[in-house]
Amino acid sequence: MADPRRRVTQIPALLIFAAIPLIPDPPAPVERVPALDLESVRSAGCEYRGITASFDEITQAYALTTFQNPRLQGWDARPNPASPETEALVTASFLVDGVRPPEDGAEVPDVRRRVGETVRVTWRLNNLAAVPVNPFDDFARDALDSFRRTVDAYLERMVYLAWPAGLRASPAAADSTRLEAATVLLLEEDPDSLGGGWTRVRVPADTTAGWVRSDLLRPVHGND
Repeated sequence: MADPRRRVTQIPALLIFAAIPLIPDPPAPVERVPALDLESVRSAGCEYRGITASFDEITQAYALTTFQNPRLQGWDARPNPASPETEALVTASFLVDGVRPPEDGAEVPDVRRRVGETVRVTWRLNNLAAVPVNPFDDFARDALDSFRRTVDAYLERMVYLAWPAGLRASPAAADSTRLEAATVLLLEEDPDSLGGGWTRVRVPADTTAGWVRSDLLRPVHGND
C-alpha cells in the first residue's frame, strides 16, 4: 500500500506542474522600426517664441551656418541601448572642412573646438515623453541653441506698421507700394536705425524691399 504521507508531499508538486500552462509568457520585446523613428524625428516640429521649424531644418541649418562646406552623408536610426523599447537615437552625419567663425565675434563654443572631419548630430526620440524629441549629444544641444539664437535675432528685426504707409524704392522716390497697417516687416538695418527719418525694410514673405517712415514702425518683440 502506498504511503499516504508520500501522496501528500506530491500534491504541491502536481499543482505546480498543472499551473504552468496558466502562467503567461513574458512579453516579446518591441522591435523598433528605424525608418519610422527617423521620419518621426526629422518631421517633428520644434517651437520657440512662436517660430516653428522641423528638426530636419534645424539640423541642416546648423550645419550650413556653423561649419565650412558641410556635406550630408545621411541619417540613421538605432534603438537607444539605455531604453531600447521606448527610445531611439537618430543621427545626421556631415563631412566638414572646419568651423566657421561666428559672425558676431562671439566666443566659439567648446563643442565646436572638438570638430574633426565628421560631425554627428544625434537626437533622442522617446515615444513616452511629453516632448518626444530632445538633444542627445553636444552637437544636437549646440544646434538647438543656434536655432534659438537665430529666432531671437529674427524677432529683434521684426517690426510692424502702426499706420498704412508707402514702401518706397528710396526715401526721395515719389512712387511707392501701398502697405496696410499691421503689416509685419523685417529691418534691413540695425534696429537702432529706427531713430532716423527713413528705415529700409523687407517683406518677409518675398524679396520686396524698400524704405518707410521710421515713425510708423513699431517693434514686434516689444509685445512679447
